[in-house]
Amino acid sequence: MSASRPLPYPRAGATRDAEILSDPPRGFRARERRAAIGSGEAHWELARRQVLSWGVKELAGFGVLTDSRVDGRVSPGDPAELRYPVLGMTLREPVQVVWVEDARRRAGFGYGTMPGHPLRGEEAFLLEWGEDDVVRLTVRSFSRPAGLWRLLALPLRLAQRGMTRRYLRRLARSMRDGSAGDRSARDGSARDGSGG
Repeated sequence: MSASRPLPYPRAGATRDAEILSDPPRGFRARERRAAIGSGEAHWELARRQVLSWGVKELAGFGVLTDSRVDGRVSPGDPAELRYPVLGMTLREPVQVVWVEDARRRAGFGYGTMPGHPLRGEEAFLLEWGEDDVVRLTVRSFSRPAGLWRLLALPLRLAQRGMTRRYLRRLARSMRDGSAGDRSARDGSARDGSGG
């Protein structure tokens, strides 16, 4: 992995706030989906650990390769390679963590795509533990296809929507059945989602 590099898209960090939904950069599409994934402090703590350690991506089937984790947690500037099996091959997506938030009732992070990723833009996972005791996950992004991937714009958008639903479902399921484990206790060693 290489060190932190400039991001190849405008308005880095914009996924932190919902304002991006009404005012995305020109040529980019912004999306947000939110769902309740549990309730109470136990679910909050488990979900927080999952989100802040790439667990939400891993639960959705991605491998995460990074050598920059500190105590298993994401940090601003951390580069990573996300790996996802598609049609017997492994899609490799270089990204970089742009922002991290870890407060009493709000936690999450956003990452930006790097050259070689099929999309240009940013994706964020933001948890909130409401006064109603419900833990909610928001997945927010703005993106557009990169390079020759523009030829597959519609399939990419559909895949992105499906993956957003998968993030929400898988994290909610892990809260219900307790199968998420404690990824933050693992060392920062690379995990390869290439299926082999």
